[in-house]
Amino acid sequence: MADEVSIWQMTEAELLAEVISRCERRTIRWVHIDTPHHNKKRQNLTGFPDLFLCGRTRIAFRELKKQYSRTSSPQQTTWKYALLAAGQDWDIWLPSDLVSGRIDRELDSLCA
Repeated sequence: MADEVSIWQMTEAELLAEVISRCERRTIRWVHIDTPHHNKKRQNLTGFPDLFLCGRTRIAFRELKKQYSRTSSPQQTTWKYALLAAGQDWDIWLPSDLVSGRIDRELDSLCA
């Protein structure tokens, strides 16, 4: 698990691996949107959140970012507001959210 020092070096891929591991322990279904750029464009997935999470009671969409990067592309912002307007649970997770316990609390809430 990430600690206060290593969160600054944690990559998106490392954060993704940690989140997926936590999802699997809770039997949360997940989809990681990671198709090549040309497929994303053809499928209208450019900017779609990194993770689609399906718990027993709710679904959520999460964008994963490195600790020092909270900026989103215009396409990510468009998806953010489209999902929020549709009443969906969208947010950004950072490595510090592992340390604070936020990710675990939000994953638990998908199963409650």
